[in-house]
Amino acid sequence: MRGFKSFGHEKVTLPLSSGLTAIIGPNGCGKSNVVEALSFALGQASSRSLRASRFSDLIYHGEDGENGKKPAPFAKVSLYFENDDGALPIDSERIKITRKVKRDGKCTYRINGKRTTRQEIVELLSGEISEPAGHNFIMQGDIDNFIKISSTERREIIDDLAGVAEFDEKKSKTLKELEDVKSELRGERGRLDEIEQQLSELKKEREDALSYKKLHKDLLEKKGFLAHLRFKSHKKNLDRIRKEIKKRDRKVSELEERKQKIESKKSEYESRRSKIEELIEEKRNSEVFSRMYEARSRVETLQKELNSARSDFEELKSEIEKLREKLKKTAEKNRKRGPIKEIERLFKKFEKLHEKFDGLTGELISEEEGSQPEVILPKIKQIIDKLSSVVSGLDEYLQSILETREKFLGLIEDTGEMGEVGSELQRVKSDLTAAEARYSDVKERIQRLKKKIKNGKNLLQEAEKVAEDVRKSIDKHGKKLKQLEAKISDLESKSSNLRAKVRKLQDEKQDLKLKEATVETELKGAKDEKEKYKSVAGKPPETDPKVIEKRIRKIEGKIQKLKPVNERAIDKYEEVKERCESQRKHYEKIEEEKERIQEFIDEIDQRKTEVFMETFEEISRNFSEIFSELSPGGSGSLVLDNPERPFEGGLGIEVKPSGKKLRRAISLSGGERALTGVAFIFAIQRARPSSFYVLDEIDAHLDPENQKRVADMVKRSAEESQVIVVTFKDAMMSVGDRLFGVIMDESDISHIVSVDLENLD
Repeated sequence: MRGFKSFGHEKVTLPLSSGLTAIIGPNGCGKSNVVEALSFALGQASSRSLRASRFSDLIYHGEDGENGKKPAPFAKVSLYFENDDGALPIDSERIKITRKVKRDGKCTYRINGKRTTRQEIVELLSGEISEPAGHNFIMQGDIDNFIKISSTERREIIDDLAGVAEFDEKKSKTLKELEDVKSELRGERGRLDEIEQQLSELKKEREDALSYKKLHKDLLEKKGFLAHLRFKSHKKNLDRIRKEIKKRDRKVSELEERKQKIESKKSEYESRRSKIEELIEEKRNSEVFSRMYEARSRVETLQKELNSARSDFEELKSEIEKLREKLKKTAEKNRKRGPIKEIERLFKKFEKLHEKFDGLTGELISEEEGSQPEVILPKIKQIIDKLSSVVSGLDEYLQSILETREKFLGLIEDTGEMGEVGSELQRVKSDLTAAEARYSDVKERIQRLKKKIKNGKNLLQEAEKVAEDVRKSIDKHGKKLKQLEAKISDLESKSSNLRAKVRKLQDEKQDLKLKEATVETELKGAKDEKEKYKSVAGKPPETDPKVIEKRIRKIEGKIQKLKPVNERAIDKYEEVKERCESQRKHYEKIEEEKERIQEFIDEIDQRKTEVFMETFEEISRNFSEIFSELSPGGSGSLVLDNPERPFEGGLGIEVKPSGKKLRRAISLSGGERALTGVAFIFAIQRARPSSFYVLDEIDAHLDPENQKRVADMVKRSAEESQVIVVTFKDAMMSVGDRLFGVIMDESDISHIVSVDLENLD
């Protein structure tokens, strides 16, 4: 930074940690200015979001008087991004983004020194880092605001995350298209009605002309029928035979095509069967069992460490026994045996608990031998739970023994009766001090052992879950394999039946071919007579010449009644009909377009709701998990006012803090509201993760216990993303990888001091 707000003229550099960076300092010293500098460089478009009425107000204003600092001519902030993994689409391992504002309020942007625009910077970082207005930037007051805003405004946050605005924009454009189409449809309807009226007037004239042409044609056909009678029988028979041949050809083709499809489907099933068999074999040879054996090896290592701790306890017990004897003798001389009796009582309890420890160790060893991993793992887990409890008891009684010893020594020193036994008591005290030092070492080993026991339990749980998933997956694919084998067998049977049918049809076709050759020879003799009536087409419906002559006279009478005939009406009608059909098709096409647009609008509404509900359910699930983690024993949920029509209602938050009733978030206490707001924003961030987070005093209103939980959650987030927090709480400071302290001197200029905690224990 240079010249930005309270940081004065000098260049100020902040080497941020790749994990968690904490910015601390008194109120009013400029902590939030660091966050605003980040937001400014990333392209914040609103000066009011940076607590300035205009962007020129971000420039250091200086002071009046001789000792005052002169105003800076500009404010400039540069961010350096490590890009060695190529996440940002620029061919550079390090990217520098700079934003500069001058006194006239104009801003300039640069990437690696090259002039650019705000939009190009936003697009460059959009895949990794949201805009400063996104939910990975949490400014002061945002947490409480999430609770105070209306339920509709809270639901609109989900709208933004789900991209609902994009659907609304599409729908708005589509509705305009629909209105345009409806307007066009009304115009086309009028034109179509006009053409249909004209077509109706031509229809009668056309029908008369067509009737005339049909009757005239029938007359010629009937006259030609007499010449065709002899030819008809042979032709009909030949046509029938040829149809039968074609019919069988089509049937054979159909059967061959069906058979080919069956063979193709069979090959597909066989290929799927092979893939499933390979997948089952792969799962059977997966690493799940090797992981189970690794868990077992871990337990064996744990056993060795337990044995080592037990040996140390045995040595300590022997030494304490000897010291107890010495203490008894010394105490008898001074008649102060009360504390010694207490030591004896505690030590007896210590010995009984130690015997139980030995028994559980032996049980653990016996369970390990000769059992299958899927059987032994749950039993080993139960024994380890018991061992953890026993080790805690050993630790407690040993501590009580040593505390009683301290009381005893203090009593002796208070009485001043050190006489002849003084030197002896001094030696005993020295020996006990040495024993206490060894006890401290043993205690540390016991604590490490507890952690290893806990890790062993987690490893066992994971191995059990993975083993169960593998078994379920193998069973599922085994069922699919049986189904495929049944389908393949059925297809083989169908294919065999089709081959038999094809052979039968081919034999029938061969017989028909022989008959066809005979009929063709007979037809050739009748063809010469038919040539005399070449201009007459058609097949006679009757074989009696008298019946045909009677029909000829009847047709001639009908023709006389129709005259005169407007034969042009036929062509005119077809012309108008073609126009009408074209107009109708055009109208129907527009109608179909209207239906498609309406269907698209319905699809937009449906998809908009689906996308919203997917986003809501993910954030709701995250919120419930995170709230339960931040408030052990409590529960929380996000509730839609109108689940059936979510955009007609708002989004409420209901929580039940531990030991309290279920309430709406707005009715909670200040600390509970703050915790609920943190859970809500963390749920959003988990649903839309970013590689970079900025959190400004999100723990300001939390009590110490909740501050610790929130700090732990932020620390876990910092393992995957870079996080910057502004805080004045010890819990958050304690988990930071690097601390920046912000102080302000007498000239109201902010300064930075830093502490790197990443390499400290």
